[in-house]
Amino acid sequence: MTAEIQFFIGKGGVGKSTTSALSSLELADQGRKTLLVSMDPAHNQRDIFQQRFTGKPNKVCPNLFVKEVDLDHWVASYLKDAEQQL
Repeated sequence: MTAEIQFFIGKGGVGKSTTSALSSLELADQGRKTLLVSMDPAHNQRDIFQQRFTGKPNKVCPNLFVKEVDLDHWVASYLKDAEQQL
C-alpha cells in the first residue's frame, strides 16, 4: 500500500476540521494507519476528539493518531534562525 496525503483547505467556517476528522476516522476504521496533523491555530481537533494534542502523535483509536503543529513555536524558531544568519 502506498502512502496517501490529503489536504483540507478553505476559508474559515466551512468544515475543514470536521471533514478531516471524519475522513481520518473512516480511513482508520478501514484498517489504514492514519495520522491527522492539524495546523489550525484554533485547535478544533481538541474539541472534536475531546482530548488535548501536542506535536507528538497521540493515539485516538486503533489506526488513528492525531497531532497539532505549534505554529507560534515554528515561526519563532524560523525568525530566530533568520536573525542569526543575518
